[in-house]
Amino acid sequence: MKRVEFINMVAGAVGPDFDAREIVALILPDNAALQLAIRRAESKTQALALLLASPQFQWRA
Repeated sequence: MKRVEFINMVAGAVGPDFDAREIVALILPDNAALQLAIRRAESKTQALALLLASPQFQWRA
């Protein structure tokens, strides 16, 4: 399974209660472009998938 497919599956399984748009500034405060992309996501699932798929999220220590 490809990484993006897996991330979409995880984001869909988390459900509508989790909103990445509310926490992205706390997790990655120095990335305004990613924060904007996540805020513009069409759904909570898409926002979470964008966050999980972002290199900045995967590389953070």
